[in-house]
Amino acid sequence: MFESEVLIRRTKFMTKQITEHSPFNNKLTVLDIGCGIGTIPCYLGSLGYNVMGIDLDPVSIADCRKNNKFPNVVFRVGNAETLDLEPKYDIVIATEIIEHILHPELALKTIERNLKDDGIGIVSVPNGWCPWEMIIGRFIQKGIIGSWIYRSPRFYKFLTGGDNPFNSKNVFCFHVNFFSYRRFKRLIENNGFKILVVAHPSLGILPEWKSFGFFKKIECKISDYVPHPIAGGWLMVIKPNAKNTL
Repeated sequence: MFESEVLIRRTKFMTKQITEHSPFNNKLTVLDIGCGIGTIPCYLGSLGYNVMGIDLDPVSIADCRKNNKFPNVVFRVGNAETLDLEPKYDIVIATEIIEHILHPELALKTIERNLKDDGIGIVSVPNGWCPWEMIIGRFIQKGIIGSWIYRSPRFYKFLTGGDNPFNSKNVFCFHVNFFSYRRFKRLIENNGFKILVVAHPSLGILPEWKSFGFFKKIECKISDYVPHPIAGGWLMVIKPNAKNTL
């Protein structure tokens, strides 16, 4: 299965942060909110972590369960705005999901509600003002052409090299929030979190398609050296202020 350079970078970032959080413990519990087709939970499960993948889309969850080969990985349908599980988790992940949620502050409350006292959250969103989001995310994806492409898996795979738009079976879960760095930072801090780490996945210029692979790798590498506001998105490690003992 084709994995884009951005997904690879995002996965490496999460793995590094989880490892650094507890270097000698691969039995940490991880909750992935908005897990889509389960790529991240299954990868973390292969490393030995105990992972729960949550998604609102029952078709995606059914596909996750069908393809899951790891006894330490579990999938269930759940709502990112209201989820409340016991026991709590060492790590709560919400990557590329907050921009899809009408009330993003509720997603942050969900992260806090499901974290252990010494736990951390890992979140990511695209820059709503990068070239890709300004043109594609706001207009083309929601138009007739985008709808036609997403309804034809064969054509989508031919065009992009991938099987699932947005890494989800719900191919029409479009973005409803378009964050600037300042707005996203303020959202996190206003909901009681401290930002511990910020990294960039890309510049948000080229599509994450197999045919653009070489040039996308260059774009992603360049994004490591630009200021936060002009990156194509942000990968962040966050921690509730009351739990800031890391």
